[in-house]
Amino acid sequence: MSIKSETDRLFTLIRSMGITVIASFAGMTAGQILTHGQCELCKKSFNSAHPLARLENPLSELDAWRQ
Repeated sequence: MSIKSETDRLFTLIRSMGITVIASFAGMTAGQILTHGQCELCKKSFNSAHPLARLENPLSELDAWRQ
C-alpha cells in the first residue's frame, strides 16, 4: 500500500465504508448496485464523470451521509 492510499481521505472512506455505500452516495440506484460485482461497481463509480463529480464534494459530506 502506498503512502498516498494510507493518507488519502477517499481511499480511507472506501476501506471503511465500502464501495456499495459510496456508489449509492454518488447516485447509483439500488438496482444498479445489486446487478454489479464489487470490481465492476468500483469501475463504474470511478471511471465515470457523474459519480466522480458527486465525489468531488467535500469528503466530510460523504462521511456524514453514511451516518
